[in-house]
Amino acid sequence: TSRAVLLSRVGNLLRLRRLSLTQADHHRSTQQKLNAVNRALQTLHACNEMMVRESTEEGLLQSVCEVIAQFEGYALAWVGFADDSTQKKVAKCYIAGDAADYARAIDVNADGSPLGQGPIGKAIATGSTQIVSDMASEPRMAPWREQIAAWGLGAEIALPLNVSVGSRGVL
Repeated sequence: TSRAVLLSRVGNLLRLRRLSLTQADHHRSTQQKLNAVNRALQTLHACNEMMVRESTEEGLLQSVCEVIAQFEGYALAWVGFADDSTQKKVAKCYIAGDAADYARAIDVNADGSPLGQGPIGKAIATGSTQIVSDMASEPRMAPWREQIAAWGLGAEIALPLNVSVGSRGVL
């Protein structure tokens, strides 16, 4: 076998190796996405079961928080509502997860103050979903930065709960 043929074969083997690594990365990525979809379906299924089982709104909201923390693996899930009289302070009504004490310890508003500029306050004030990918570096999270670091929290999504009667809320 000539040198040129050997070099060609080695080149082909290297290309196959690169292709194999690329396919393995793609497979891992697909598997992670599939796992996330499966967790979301488990959560949806559990929430649907709760809607049938729970007889009160309070029981349903607490159970939803518990399921989100348990099945989705979130450190924290909580539901809060803007204070009926002032619509400023957000009352944390239902809390679940390993970082539940973080939620109990912080103050959040739904107004123009610094405590109302985070995703929770903005979700209540605007009625739109708020996402923070990096809580440690997000300027709006400054009032809670010390607690965020202490609990090792990384990201946050605030989903507005628009109700027909009463205060606006957030999950």
